[in-house]
Amino acid sequence: MALQGAASLRSRRLVLASASPRRQELLRNAGIAFEICAANIQESPLPGELPQAHAERLAREKAQALFIQYPHDFILGADTIVVIENEILGKPRDEQDAARMLRLLSGRTHHVITGVCLLSTPTSRLANPWTKQVRTPSRAYHPTGSLGSKVITSTWWDYQ
Repeated sequence: MALQGAASLRSRRLVLASASPRRQELLRNAGIAFEICAANIQESPLPGELPQAHAERLAREKAQALFIQYPHDFILGADTIVVIENEILGKPRDEQDAARMLRLLSGRTHHVITGVCLLSTPTSRLANPWTKQVRTPSRAYHPTGSLGSKVITSTWWDYQ
């Protein structure tokens, strides 16, 4: 019986509900086979939503959005947000918005929060969705002063 269950788990795919190159790199470096199918969800914070709850909700919604298409596989949803002074920074709208965000972060402590959700069917031992929050305070410093340039030549990150 246990061997049959193990074979059933091995026949399932891991589907990454993200187009993030960094998440793909992490899975590849860990030697984990996976397929990519980015979930298309609304990523705006809900009114009054706290940063940790926001990251966890996005990870869960990404996984749930693909679970309908891949009901017999493992679905991995994840989302990382940056928070400074309780403000959640979303994806920059354009180059000017990206420069604004870099100036806001430069030389200041901020938080990077990642929510993770793994979903599968009740036939596996990982039946319940879960979320995990990782908070990493960090400081960003950009010594070149060329935050508006297209190519940033020197960036230093200090993870505490």
